[in-house]
Amino acid sequence: MRKLILSTFLILLFFSCSSDDTSSPLAGQTYVITSYQLDTAMDFNDDGISSNDLLIETPLFSPLWLQVFNDCLDIGSLLFEERGIACPFGSILLEVEEDDTGTLIQTAICAVLSCDGFTEYTINDDQIVFSFDNGISVEGEFLNNTMTFTFSEEEILPLEFLQNDGTICIYNGPITVTYTLE
Repeated sequence: MRKLILSTFLILLFFSCSSDDTSSPLAGQTYVITSYQLDTAMDFNDDGISSNDLLIETPLFSPLWLQVFNDCLDIGSLLFEERGIACPFGSILLEVEEDDTGTLIQTAICAVLSCDGFTEYTINDDQIVFSFDNGISVEGEFLNNTMTFTFSEEEILPLEFLQNDGTICIYNGPITVTYTLE
């Protein structure tokens, strides 16, 4: 009887350890962009208060481009699925262009990374690391249902901002993006 109990225990242990554990530890969770911090505080919405967070300063955009910007933020959400996460990082390109009448307008263009399959990620203590197919990895802080990633000026394109006085401000510095569990 003792051998039967021991054998049953070992079989159960074997099957529990050899189960197919390919699911993502964050499967079914969505993290949305809640902060888009620049290194320099600016006042683009002309309220007299400078902020480092581009999400606070977005009224500088026309309604059409504000919608494009918000759509980019939605596309930029981190959607974790069973097999991992597909192409987690996109890019928001902010430029100033002339419209058909020669008037300067603020534009927002959403660029989504193109990759095959699912991006792998690992969580170790308070760090999360995404590994892409081309060998590049992105490391961020993972604490209290938030993920924070800082991208250097070498990793992003300069951003152009149309200021309320009609001048163009070019930002070429680091950007820190914070994602929060939805």
